[in-house]
This record gives sequence, C-alpha cells and structure tokens, in this order.
Amino acid sequence: RGTWLLTFLTVLNAVSAYLEPEVIESSVVNSSKILLGKRSAFSGMATWYDVETWKAGACGQDIDNSMHIVALNEPMYGSLNERSNWCGKKIMIANGLKTAKAVIMDACPQTKQCHHGSLDMSMSLFQEFHHLVLGVFPITWWTIDDDDDDDGTAAIIKRAGRLANTMATHPVPAA
Repeated sequence: RGTWLLTFLTVLNAVSAYLEPEVIESSVVNSSKILLGKRSAFSGMATWYDVETWKAGACGQDIDNSMHIVALNEPMYGSLNERSNWCGKKIMIANGLKTAKAVIMDACPQTKQCHHGSLDMSMSLFQEFHHLVLGVFPITWWTIDDDDDDDGTAAIIKRAGRLANTMATHPVPAA
C-alpha cells in the first residue's frame, strides 16, 4: 500500500523537475532538497519513537509524547554531542494528504531509516498522519517562521495544478 504512494511521489517529483527547470533537486541517500518558491523543502522518511526517556532531548529541553516534536537526522543535525542550529526551529511536515506543524527538539543517530531528510516523530505527531502500526512513511518538510500561519499548502496546490495542466497538454511518452 505504501509502495504505490512512494512511487507516485517519486514520479511526481521527477516529472515536476523535468517540466519545471526552476526546481533544483539533489539526492542524498534516498532524500532530496527542492526549492518551493522561497522555501527549501527536504524529503525523507518519517518514523516514530517514544520520546519519554526521562532525559532531555539533544536540544537540551524536556520533551514528552504529547508534544509535536521531531528528532532531526544526524547528517543534518550535526554532532550529537552539541546543540544544533536546528534546535527550536518550527517546521511544516506533509505526506501528500495532510500537513502538521512541529518543532525540532531532538536528534536521531543515522540509521537505515533516519538518514538525510528524515525525521523521527513523537507518537502524537506521527498519529496526526497514520496509526503507529504503519511505522514509516515518506514525507516532505520545510521550516516556517514563528509568525508564519501559511503552511505552504497554497504553493503546493498551485504547483500541482500547473503540473496537472502541463501533463494534460504535454503527456509524458510511455517508456
């Protein structure tokens, strides 16, 4: 079930980059950074973890499962022994069906599922998108300003509309 969604998102991203040259894409271990208007967006996988370890997160603050927080992957976070510039940044996360806001408050060591672009979510945040049983799903995320009420949805809908129009008038030839 999740495979078709990942395939669809990959194809949509590739077609978008092909049809709209202003989109810049660079892949790093199954993830990418693309430009959406003025914002850089990152792609990766979402996983969840039990944040209630009775220890402060990597950013130095107490966290719990009711908070919408994420642990940022080690390649982007930097040294796990230091506080990152990413700490406290507000982000918007999208899975193609829904968006949710979160704050970067922790770090996850680089693993097969927590690689560049990926986020490890608190249980409550993960459940905004899917049941915990799913365990992992593809996401795109970007930073937002403290006073930013725009979740970027309008820009994504506009881009999807342009892409649908282009594909309708210029179909991609079958391989």
